[in-house]
Amino acid sequence: MADDSIRNEMDALKADLAKLREDIVGLTGAVKGAGSENVAGAKARAEESMHKAWADIEQRLETMLNEGKATFNKAEHK
Repeated sequence: MADDSIRNEMDALKADLAKLREDIVGLTGAVKGAGSENVAGAKARAEESMHKAWADIEQRLETMLNEGKATFNKAEHK
């Protein structure tokens, strides 16, 4: 009888360990998914910021080019 009790406890522990393994696998997947979402969001924000900065640089260069042309034309006509 004592052997049956010990065997039952061992079986219960094995079942608990199997359930724990399943839970850990599920948790690992959830953490990876959340990390991927965070990385994707950060990447999208960085790309948007980069595009805005590039557009600003292009606008500034265009303005400088136009001002340079205007200055050159004024100097040429004097």
